[in-house]
Amino acid sequence: MDVACVQETQWRGSGCRLFGAIGKRYKLFWMGSKAKNDGVKISVAQKWLDGVVSVERHSETVLVLKLVLHDCLLNVLIVYAPHSGKPDEEKERFWNKVFFMWYAYHILIQNELLERVDTFPYLGSQITEDGECVTELHTRLNRRQAIGASLQKIWKSHSIPISTKIQLMKR
Repeated sequence: MDVACVQETQWRGSGCRLFGAIGKRYKLFWMGSKAKNDGVKISVAQKWLDGVVSVERHSETVLVLKLVLHDCLLNVLIVYAPHSGKPDEEKERFWNKVFFMWYAYHILIQNELLERVDTFPYLGSQITEDGECVTELHTRLNRRQAIGASLQKIWKSHSIPISTKIQLMKR
């Protein structure tokens, strides 16, 4: 095994160190907590250490290692979810952070970098990164108000029959 991820390390602080016999060494990168609970670590075989680009320690439960293997960039992400006894708010914050990080890392499709955007139009709707429809509702309401404002003269006109106004409204 050349790369391994481990949870519940129960180590304090953060750091890295080499371990193992010569020729079979690994470098261990870890992130632990002050209370000596939780914690995550990633070990990488010595033959791949020159390819380690960065190590990002986000918290005692989230660690990201960027590693170049041949001509590919590999993002190794280890997360340790909060225990079942933890409050729901803590779990929600944790998973929101994990999903945000997941999308924050670059995605390549046929060696082309996929651009990350906050919103984009798709089939007439606004798709947002959080999946909420609030932006879409605001866009539609604003569009509806603009159309309504431009038709004010027609609605107030006494020379246009009500049946024509109703037909216009149905379109």
